[in-house]
Amino acid sequence: MQKVLHVGPDSCTVVSNLLKEGKEAWGVEPYDLDDADSSCKSLVRKGFVRLSDIKFSLPYRPDSFNLVVVSDALDYLTPRYLNKTLPDLARVSTDGLVIFTGMSFSFHFGIFTSFSLGGPLFYV
Repeated sequence: MQKVLHVGPDSCTVVSNLLKEGKEAWGVEPYDLDDADSSCKSLVRKGFVRLSDIKFSLPYRPDSFNLVVVSDALDYLTPRYLNKTLPDLARVSTDGLVIFTGMSFSFHFGIFTSFSLGGPLFYV
C-alpha cells in the first residue's frame, strides 16, 4: 500500500479524497484550522491531519511515506527556511517528492543531491 503525505492548504480535502480511494494518506496543514469544517476536525482528531509550521522539522520519522506532495506551502518561505524545509520534506519520503507552487522565486535553479530519493531533487 502506498503511503502519501500532503503538505499544504486544503490537506483535509486531499487526505479525505485519498482515503476514499483506499490509499494510506496523511496531511500537514501549515496554516490555521479555525474555519475548518467538521470532517476536517475529525481528521485532525484521528491524527490523519496535523497543524504544523513547516519551517521546522516535520513530526514524522525518516522514510515514513512513499510520496510527499507539497502544494502552495513553500511560496512564502524565505530562502533560509526553504533550504531547511526542502531537505526535511525529502527526509520523510522514500520514493518521491512533488512540489506544486504558484509563485516564481527570485533565485535560479538548484540541485540537491544525496537525499534518500535516490537521485537529484530539483527546485525552482
